[in-house]
Amino acid sequence: FAGQTVTRQPYSSFARTLCCLSQERNVSRVLDVVLGSGNTAFMVGTCMERAKKRTWTVAGFEMDRGVVQSAKQLLHNFGADVIPCGGSSPPTTPCAPPLVKRSGTPGWHATIVHGLVSQPGLDALCADGGADLAIIDPTSSFAWEVWAVESTCKPAYYLINNINLPGHAGWAKEWLLGLHKIGGAFFHEMASGVLRDSGAVANAEKLHGEARMSSVYESRAWILLARRSLYKRTG
Repeated sequence: FAGQTVTRQPYSSFARTLCCLSQERNVSRVLDVVLGSGNTAFMVGTCMERAKKRTWTVAGFEMDRGVVQSAKQLLHNFGADVIPCGGSSPPTTPCAPPLVKRSGTPGWHATIVHGLVSQPGLDALCADGGADLAIIDPTSSFAWEVWAVESTCKPAYYLINNINLPGHAGWAKEWLLGLHKIGGAFFHEMASGVLRDSGAVANAEKLHGEARMSSVYESRAWILLARRSLYKRTG
């Protein structure tokens, strides 16, 4: 998978790409930034388990207590731990680090940060070597959050969803791809694709009061970016 470029393949599978990437030998620390109920993190863990990886972690943020408990239950087999980290407000003091003694199978670990994405939370999750993969599936522009993930965790890969939707993370793609122009990291586009959204009419009505605008939300585009240093061996 690594090194292949598949650009704008219509309706290519976000889930298949994520599973394939999760099984890569150099991916063992995954940051599912908006963890939610844990479905994406569960798929990552399942795919890593399928690849028979001895050690891996997946972690992310969720501020709703009920959703946190649902995620913990879903990720139970992966030794899920919950870190209280400010609840509904970003904390300004250090968050508890992920537990050293893992409650699940040795080498497998899921961490759920109960709180908004924050600097102390990212410091706790990325203290031990940063992240190999950051999954960003936002419902807003997520400007500070994307900047903080790059500044703190420096992921080798980014898998970003909703890059074509108004007010979402399309800017993040352009920002990351252009970082090298201001002396930052150099990213390479590996793959991209489109997902159909059956809730397009509802989204248009909710966000704009106009069902006629449903075509704006009928597809969700995603992109996979890789840090350029991964390709030094090929020139």
